[in-house]
Amino acid sequence: MRNLTFFEALLHMFKGSIGPGVLSLPYALSQSGICFLPVVLCLQAACAYCMLLMVEMKQDLESRPATAHVSSYGDVAAVALGGGLGRGVVDLFVVLQQLGICTVYFSFFATNVATLLADFGVGAFGGGDDAGGPAQAPPLLVLVALPALALLAQIRRWKTLAPFSLVANVLIIAGVGIVFGIVLEQLFRAGAHSPLPLVESAWPGLPVLFGQVLYAYECVCQVLPLESELVDSSRMYSVLNVSNVAYGIVMLAMAALPVLAFGAIEGGSVGAELQQLLPRSAAVIILNIAITLSVVLTFPVQFYPAIEVIETRLGLRDDAPPLRASLLQAQGPSCASALEPPAATEAPKLPPPPGRAVAAKRALLRLAAVGATAALAASVPHLGLVISLCGSFNAPMLAVILPPLLANRTLECGRGRRALHLTIAAAGAVGSAAGTAASIVRIAEMMA
Repeated sequence: MRNLTFFEALLHMFKGSIGPGVLSLPYALSQSGICFLPVVLCLQAACAYCMLLMVEMKQDLESRPATAHVSSYGDVAAVALGGGLGRGVVDLFVVLQQLGICTVYFSFFATNVATLLADFGVGAFGGGDDAGGPAQAPPLLVLVALPALALLAQIRRWKTLAPFSLVANVLIIAGVGIVFGIVLEQLFRAGAHSPLPLVESAWPGLPVLFGQVLYAYECVCQVLPLESELVDSSRMYSVLNVSNVAYGIVMLAMAALPVLAFGAIEGGSVGAELQQLLPRSAAVIILNIAITLSVVLTFPVQFYPAIEVIETRLGLRDDAPPLRASLLQAQGPSCASALEPPAATEAPKLPPPPGRAVAAKRALLRLAAVGATAALAASVPHLGLVISLCGSFNAPMLAVILPPLLANRTLECGRGRRALHLTIAAAGAVGSAAGTAASIVRIAEMMA
């Protein structure tokens, strides 16, 4: 049912874009240098174009009687690549991306809490090293967060999560506003910092920047569901254009202004870095409390899409059929009849497992998934590198690699446009490989 207005869709896109990932951009720009800021613009343009491509593909497929049911990223991929392969690829990277975000949230929580405690003289956790180095995520604080986040991850209804999302959005937007206020005050009072990190390194700085920028685009998978809800679907292009321009300005300002005001930012959380630069500042303390609460409240919202896919594939959801049945429904009658065995030889259906057994399996599965993300966060205490690794390995596939490749298979594109799509996908693949390699090298050096 289409009941979203233009303004409501615009608000959803903007809120879905701004997350804790945007607060790591000063670190990313510091690693490469301010002179590489145009690279951020190019990545923004590629992501924005790919979002428009997704809407174009969906609307084109909807106009065909055989594919009028298309409503999500997975549906588009299923049509372009085949039901099993297309949906499987999208599901895999949705799971990896969302669990990567959850890993980052553990690291964000530990980094910010450690810095807050250190600011008040509780040095057991250590917000940074003895030389005043970058803020770290102590493994002990990751474990402290585990019980609460594992409990929140047991929530199974999206309606129950909605209030968490609303409060978290208010907190993160307030946090971004506080950062801008602190940074602008510093610039007006003291001017630009000297020296500035103009050109730091193309390797590994540039691949790290690539991963961090793509990680900051957390809204890719919500584009098509929003388009499906918009009263006038033709206005989705305007929604994307306005929201991408607005978010692009926020990203550029967040990446550049803290670096201009304070010089190189060495940690992945600008809030934690400000806590070290401006100790006992009331504004910074409020900022870090807001970010920490936002991360806690957003965790189950980000965890939900990943665990929903896993549980559906394992047949552990009350409100969704097992994988095989859901694939047959999505592929339509013709594909279903081709895959189903003849009625005479069909094996008798087994009764579903008992309700308590299914509930126990779900609870253990969710606990294991949350525990795995916590273990990864605890093993890599540098937040910026965790974000870079997750952003480089997971985000490019959904943001800039799959959309142009799917477009070449579903849309009638001229030779020039096909070449552009292949260029974007190839650049995304190279950036993904380089960013992943650079992040792993940096993590190995840090842990050596």
